[in-house]
Amino acid sequence: MTITIWIQTAPAQQWSVGRELRFRVRQALTENNIEIGVPRQIYTTNGAANPPFSALESSTES
Repeated sequence: MTITIWIQTAPAQQWSVGRELRFRVRQALTENNIEIGVPRQIYTTNGAANPPFSALESSTES
């Protein structure tokens, strides 16, 4: 999910304002039980994707 917001701030205040904004957005999402997904990446080798997680889990079980 990407949320783009433009905010006008006083000079040199953009970092503290941005930090406070992200905190308040995160707090509002948490209060309303809205979960943010976890970023995932799939790495490929020679054009073939790695096996799914279930295959990895079953191969490590004894």
